[in-house]
Amino acid sequence: THFGVFGFTGVGKSNLISTMIGKLLSTEKPVKIVLFDLMDEYKGILADQILREDINVNMVCIEEETLLGSVFRYINAMSGDGNKNSAVEGFIGTLLLPKTLKKREILDRLKSGIPEILGKIRLLEEDILSVKVFLDENRDYFFEGNLGGDTKDAIEIAIQTIFKDCKRDKLTPDLARQLIDTYFENLPLGTSDIVTRMVKGLKGSPKDTATSRIKRIKLKLQNIAESKTTEINPSITTSLKDIVSDINNEKKSSLYIVTSHSPSKLREFSERLGMYLHRTRRDKGIISPITVFIFDEADEFMPLQASGSYEKSKRIIETLARRGRKFGIGVGIATQRSSYLDTKIMGQLHTYFISKLPREYDRNVVAEAFSLSPDQFAQTFKFQKGQWLLVSHEATGIDMPIPIQAQNAEKRIKEFLSEKLGDAHG
Repeated sequence: THFGVFGFTGVGKSNLISTMIGKLLSTEKPVKIVLFDLMDEYKGILADQILREDINVNMVCIEEETLLGSVFRYINAMSGDGNKNSAVEGFIGTLLLPKTLKKREILDRLKSGIPEILGKIRLLEEDILSVKVFLDENRDYFFEGNLGGDTKDAIEIAIQTIFKDCKRDKLTPDLARQLIDTYFENLPLGTSDIVTRMVKGLKGSPKDTATSRIKRIKLKLQNIAESKTTEINPSITTSLKDIVSDINNEKKSSLYIVTSHSPSKLREFSERLGMYLHRTRRDKGIISPITVFIFDEADEFMPLQASGSYEKSKRIIETLARRGRKFGIGVGIATQRSSYLDTKIMGQLHTYFISKLPREYDRNVVAEAFSLSPDQFAQTFKFQKGQWLLVSHEATGIDMPIPIQAQNAEKRIKEFLSEKLGDAHG
């Protein structure tokens, strides 16, 4: 359920991830895949999977700004040929395609399928949570780690004080701003904010920890207070609840490709989705379908030193790597800069795919995490694109690394486009 893909630029990481996703989605039992596509590069290399009719596919965009204006206008209205043509041209212009897929006849076939692909775009609907749900979702975030009793008490009292009169209310932007003004800002002369009051009497590390955790409450409220609402056709939206409900549905396989114009929002959403899914499965004893969260450019999600949104995505990757397997949730990571990753999380992975890593410190991190010798890395220096060293006792039954040749995803896509879409010119 956990795997890592490590190789320098140009060795075919995206190609391998695409191939693995295609294979997983072709298994007999339903599989759910959530791909966090930081660079928005998988729409092209997974075009054949997106166009499949036997699986549930959603390209989830976090906020309207993630989409081109022409694409948003088309999917939001779904009317007018001119609107459609503009959206198709704009969308295909954003696809990051390998050279072999940029030939005119292939692009023409792909272009004829773009309207169907556009119909699978979903904008994330920011649910207006109740205060109770907000507190439940963020409790792990406010109380994570080994906190002392006094620290926990200070945080708990702060939460009870801030939300005492509104626990059954919807946490709207207006209410969030009101709570910030009442307890953190715009205070009457001579009064202190909630942070100062709750940490009074604490000293040293407990005081610092309690202060930072109570400030997290303010930060979460600020995110809600600053959120904006746009008039969007309900038919093109999805919600956190919708996604988790489908992921836990065993009727058929699903693919979610999640993108955002803001890397920080993508990282934050990965934590929200992962925590919600993990908590739902833990509370209800759900262990299937097998679900895999794949993080491309993993150094942007789980760096060794993390703060802000990096801390959030790193936390969910670590949580799922350590405790997700028993609930059927796996983690896949891919990166060319393994030296930037947290080795404790890397050590939780069960299967490695390793290609060329020219930098010695990148090799050392992978070697340390999976107990590989320098000699075992030597053969990777001569690898061509698509060749990998597979290291997995669980998957192979042996401790020795095995050289493999991955299937070419580009060939798979060309064959699919030829079979499904045929000659776009008739």
